[in-house]
Amino acid sequence: MYKKQKSQLNNLSRSLQKLYNSGQWHAMDELARKAVLNKLNRLWEKLQPYLTRRELRKILASLAFLTGFGGALHAQQFGNVQVNPFGLSKAQPNTGNSIRIVDLDGDGDLDMVGANYDYYTSTTSFFYRENTGTKENPQFGNPQNNPFGLSTYASLIHMSAVIDMDNDGDLDIVATSYGSPDPMVYFENNGTKNSPSFKTPVLDPFNFSSSDNFGLPTVVAGDIDNDGDPDVMFFSYDGASFFENTGSPASPSFALPVASAFNISMPNGTFFGAELFDLDNDGDLDLLVNQNDAGRAVYFENTGTPVAPDYAAGQNNPFGLSALNGKSLMAVSAADLDNDGDTDLLFTDFMYSYSTYGYESNFYYFENTEVLNVREVRNNNLNIYPQPCTEYFMLDLSESNDKSMAMKITGLRGESYLTAELKGNQTHKIPVADLVPGVYFVQVNGVNYKYNGKLIKN
Repeated sequence: MYKKQKSQLNNLSRSLQKLYNSGQWHAMDELARKAVLNKLNRLWEKLQPYLTRRELRKILASLAFLTGFGGALHAQQFGNVQVNPFGLSKAQPNTGNSIRIVDLDGDGDLDMVGANYDYYTSTTSFFYRENTGTKENPQFGNPQNNPFGLSTYASLIHMSAVIDMDNDGDLDIVATSYGSPDPMVYFENNGTKNSPSFKTPVLDPFNFSSSDNFGLPTVVAGDIDNDGDPDVMFFSYDGASFFENTGSPASPSFALPVASAFNISMPNGTFFGAELFDLDNDGDLDLLVNQNDAGRAVYFENTGTPVAPDYAAGQNNPFGLSALNGKSLMAVSAADLDNDGDTDLLFTDFMYSYSTYGYESNFYYFENTEVLNVREVRNNNLNIYPQPCTEYFMLDLSESNDKSMAMKITGLRGESYLTAELKGNQTHKIPVADLVPGVYFVQVNGVNYKYNGKLIKN
């Protein structure tokens, strides 16, 4: 029986994609659209017990995040913890001190870059693990120590952010050093997107030390206030400090810090590792911070707006992350590791092993298992198609008569990937072949037309 219903759902999904791409979906009246959506929901609910989540997502991939039709992804849910997946293994000494999952070599899949503090030599080296698997099933190779011109650093480095700080199209590294007088170290990438090459590190080029916030364990970077450039937020024993970027995307300059910004109320404790990304898929940046001494991840939901963040009280190990209880967490990275259109989480810990008489790190992977409900999502009438896209997408601005509008495509952390000036009252073809597969946000701002939408890229 379910095979017939699966075929019906497949056919209905393909038909709807044709209706949407041709513009006929928007021409239908509201009652007709709701009738179709209700039919989809009935089929969806009947099939859930029989099909895997991957199969369901594959069937509805063409409809996910579409303007006028998409998935309700708010409160996420993560599956059971998987220890040391993707070819990873227990590491000594502490090679999981800090990790980020990014496409460092620009080849279209996600790699791992990290920092390793060796407690026996009191030095930090960097490591790179290339993804030699696929987008859907990554396999991280053996660590390459100090690649791309990176070098051993004589201090405890916590590599906290890998982001394009200077808007030159490649990824730079912003790191914190545990202790004064050099709390922040900047590694500028002066290579290319596909061939990174890092310059000699510069100590505190953005003058963060003037804030007297020394010994800061972790930092996140992203466009927190949605003004087009990357801002910075530190987490220390004393709480959170926000540094607004008052410069430009290509030439960052930071204002003096704002303590406890955006109503963030940090619990007392030690914090290592944080992520700034849209965890609940509502278009603004949330925070996930590791409380190392309490063995938990603390989630701060952004209940404000993309322009004016406001963070709710912290929630401990939400959305199925209870397996982290008691772990001495060191790092967390958010990325779509299995290429299914949602954000997964990878943590590391730092533990002393009495069996080996040394420090060890394990990797803890949580797959995002939230199942979509089909519903209509207006996305502020921003018409983006086809979805998913590969080489390009069409952006329909025919409803606007603005002569000039600013378009920006951003990632999960608010990082800017593409900007353009567009004219209203026409449809634009936007090339995105160079974007890594994943979920993005599209913003269009004009005098009379200011809208946001979501884009899924395969």
